[in-house]
Amino acid sequence: MSKKVVLVIVEGQTEELVFFDFLQERFRELEIRIDVQCGDVVSNWNRKHGTVECAIEYIIKNYLNTYRLMPSDLLAVVQFTDTDGCFINNKFIRVDRIKATRTRYGKNGIYVTTKFKKLQMIERNQVKAENMKILAQDRYAAYKKRKIPYRLYYFSINLDHVLWGEQNAKGHSKLEKAESFLDQLDMPLDQFLRQFTPAEERLSWEENWESSWENIAKELNSLQRGTNMPFVLDFLDSLLK
Repeated sequence: MSKKVVLVIVEGQTEELVFFDFLQERFRELEIRIDVQCGDVVSNWNRKHGTVECAIEYIIKNYLNTYRLMPSDLLAVVQFTDTDGCFINNKFIRVDRIKATRTRYGKNGIYVTTKFKKLQMIERNQVKAENMKILAQDRYAAYKKRKIPYRLYYFSINLDHVLWGEQNAKGHSKLEKAESFLDQLDMPLDQFLRQFTPAEERLSWEENWESSWENIAKELNSLQRGTNMPFVLDFLDSLLK
């Protein structure tokens, strides 16, 4: 291939709509490929099949086989995921039939309708938080004995929350709202996102990226509006030097 490929793993079509053109325009010397999982790989991966890192390897394998690419064609693999409040203490998962007719996210807790759903949420959070911590520590994804540069980035609570401040957006309206957001955006997308990105000027981009993971895991931060996605630009720039 004439251009190196960056494989971007996302949960849904909204991420594809928002980030494909932005990343391809920003990195014209690369070929950006978006792989939509139609679900949350980080929390849904069956641990009977190995660690969550096996899930990433499986995704890479499937993509390369489907599009007849070689591991050497990949410059990097990056993954975007939602925090979904997974790092909060269990005491902030509350049964509240008044506030919740379905699972609802707020700044101070996750509200569910039954005790059984609370137990399910506790288990989901445990699995997701554990898997996110594993992937956030990884610098490479392994496939066929080849080490491919890899990074994980988060949206908190989710992409909808970061972009237009809605924590509990319904699926059928997300694409329409994302299109409206992009149409009305009056600054570069990364500039907008940096408003919600924890960073210190004295630190390098990589130190800030690492620190952002420590920050999001504290207290109720994974229910607040935030992202470390802008660091993907620094990451890819570093690989092109």
